[in-house]
Amino acid sequence: MLRSPAFLGIALGCVLTAATAVASDFEIRVTAKSDGRETQTDRTNESPSQKRTPPRSVMEVDRNADVLLSWHAENTGKSDAFEDVLVHFFVVEERRTGQIQIPKLSTGVVYEGAITMDFRPRDKADWQMTLRIPDAGSYLVRVETIGMAPKHGHEHFAAMDLVVK
Repeated sequence: MLRSPAFLGIALGCVLTAATAVASDFEIRVTAKSDGRETQTDRTNESPSQKRTPPRSVMEVDRNADVLLSWHAENTGKSDAFEDVLVHFFVVEERRTGQIQIPKLSTGVVYEGAITMDFRPRDKADWQMTLRIPDAGSYLVRVETIGMAPKHGHEHFAAMDLVVK
């Protein structure tokens, strides 16, 4: 009898370890640089998620200042390949800094772009651009995957806020 609970505990531990490993097999980072300062995201989030998303990184910039935005996406897994993944990137005005709801991309879009690619194990993609935002306000910078959920169970994203003064 004592062997069964021990075996169950070991089996459960293996399942939890496997679930944890799956959750961290795709990474997205976003970085903003302006006037000698740099801010970057500190985590990759999942959507849908069982957890509440922690507050985003915030960077303050002056109106019309050059802002170098870059992102990095990587399949950090050792075995799974993800085909036809759309990496969607946008900068959009939001009502307030840190708002949870993603603004609709029908108005207030400063930039929007996307690439579609296959991510084999250890494949990565990097991108950067410089932009200027002429209007003061709060802006969401977000990089997200689209197309991983059917095979993977969730999408990945990283986001930060730009506050233009």
